[in-house]
Parts: sequence; structure tokens; C-alpha cells
Amino acid sequence: MPYVSGGIGEESRAELQAEADRYDLHVIFALRSGEYVSGAEVVLRDASGTSVLTTSADGPWLYANIAPGNYEMTATLGAQTLAKTFSVPIRGSREVVFRFTKE
Repeated sequence: MPYVSGGIGEESRAELQAEADRYDLHVIFALRSGEYVSGAEVVLRDASGTSVLTTSADGPWLYANIAPGNYEMTATLGAQTLAKTFSVPIRGSREVVFRFTKE
């Protein structure tokens, strides 16, 4: 599955934003205060529970190309694990935001 993560610093975010249209899934990792964070451990599973992506985010943004359908993603930062379920549409993209209480 093609994916990219990064977004530390304005230059890196600008590079990723320039490629955003190429990806179906846009994930953002931040603190509840709004501060971006990096290093979240990510597991993405399809509707059958099969892991389709396992990675450590290199920055606060992760973009991936995935087939339309239903998914569950967990993101772990420090001792905190958050989970989100979502659908990726046939056309367009889906944005998922994880907001952690602290690193």
C-alpha cells in the first residue's frame, strides 16, 4: 500500500500538501491543544480485521492510498492508544484526526 508520512516543519508540510490529492486517506496526529505530534505507532485494519498497514508516523501527517471500504485505525503515542472507525469513499478522500491528551 503506497503511503507517506511526515510534516515536521513548514517545508515538509508544503511538500506533503502538494501531493495530498494523490491519496485517499489523510491522517493527522496532534495533541488536544492543537500541537502536532510525531512518532505515533499506527495499525490500519480492513473490515475483516486484516492489518493492511502498520507503521510509525514520521510526522504529524500520514497519507495513504487504500481501497474504498470500512476500516479501523489505532494510533499509539506513549501510553495512550486511540481507535477510530471510518469509511473511505469511492470518490474523494477521508480525513481522520487523532487528538492525544499528552505525549
